[in-house]
Amino acid sequence: MCGILSIVVVIVGHSAMTEIDRYGLEGRRLATAGLVLGYIALGFLVYLSN
Repeated sequence: MCGILSIVVVIVGHSAMTEIDRYGLEGRRLATAGLVLGYIALGFLVYLSN
């Protein structure tokens, strides 16, 4: 379950960054934090699966 959730977090984070860049919205730090945590979770899951 956590693996699926971390993949969703990364996809939504990249989508948010695109929208922020395109429309000049706020929230770039929050989107970056979500991406970092999502990639950390994915890396942790890959590490544990080996």
